[in-house]
Amino acid sequence: MKREVAYDALRGLFLVIMTIDHYGGPLRKYTLETFGFISGAEGFVFLSGLVAGFVYAKYAVRDPEQFYKHALRRSWTIYQAHIITFFILVATLFLSQTAQTLWPDQMKLIYERPIYGLLGLTMLFQPPDLDILPMYVVFVLLIPSLLKKFRQGKSHYILGISFLIWCLAQFGLKENFILFFAPYVQLELGYFDIIAWQFVFIFGAWLGYERVFTKRLSIPRNRYLISGTVIILVALMLTRHKIGPFEALWDYGVAEASAKGPLAWMRMINFVLAVYFIGWLIAAYNRYFNIPWLIFLGQHSLYVYSYHVVLIYYVNLIQPKIEESGEISELIVSLLLTASLTIPALLHKSYVDRQKKQLAKKIVTNES
Repeated sequence: MKREVAYDALRGLFLVIMTIDHYGGPLRKYTLETFGFISGAEGFVFLSGLVAGFVYAKYAVRDPEQFYKHALRRSWTIYQAHIITFFILVATLFLSQTAQTLWPDQMKLIYERPIYGLLGLTMLFQPPDLDILPMYVVFVLLIPSLLKKFRQGKSHYILGISFLIWCLAQFGLKENFILFFAPYVQLELGYFDIIAWQFVFIFGAWLGYERVFTKRLSIPRNRYLISGTVIILVALMLTRHKIGPFEALWDYGVAEASAKGPLAWMRMINFVLAVYFIGWLIAAYNRYFNIPWLIFLGQHSLYVYSYHVVLIYYVNLIQPKIEESGEISELIVSLLLTASLTIPALLHKSYVDRQKKQLAKKIVTNES
């Protein structure tokens, strides 16, 4: 099995985890940061960068001109997916009094002041769960320039700048930006701080580029390094869940050090170590990542992700009734939501297959 397929399986797994986490219910306690200060979001963003490194490195070599055009088209596709998702929810908001009552305050603001709906077109107003795709729009636009620098041997230079930008995020750069415009307009730039999270994507893109294109990168398999990584990861997991003596660490600023929005330093360490350990697992036990359903979801991740956002918002409309029915009902709903992620993947696959058939017919017609 190709490594790219293993990463698709992981991306599918993170989509499942995010769906369960965003819905809630009894399964959430098993999926929400189970292994420490790291969630499906970190994995999803990192793997998107990794796959971008795989794909665009090949374009950069085969056809540099097409390389830039492809990145621009992909960014436009992601933007379209975000806007369609956004306006499906906005339309529902204006048609449903229940949505106006139960949905997040940021969505209610759009109903009260529709101008914020238009502001959403600029990606400067991002209600909850609508903040990952806008980051991708920007990240994919950066990919051509990033890989160009990687090819010039300036990888460490780029990673250093990316890390410094992450450092700036720790001093509230995003919050100060929002405050600067506060007298004029209420910006909503989402839960995830793009200034910090760009490092996750760029780090992934660099690893993807190095592993597939230059062939220079390999996973260190030193048993002492692996053992040390596991020990630290276990300690972080015990700290996250306040188990035993590790609970006392929360009195020393763990909440701030592990903050998810700005990707604070403890979360960053957890992320980097998890990347190494999972990379080692894939290298050592590749065959166990061959899970067809997860691979299928991962291969259609953009559409599965967009679908899951709409799905979670819609289920929120009947969530009070589900909760009244008890935990078993919540469990059943959670399983049904997870299984339904197959629907957008099947629809997109069907669309792609039709496009391929039409293209093949055109080629045959032109040649005859």
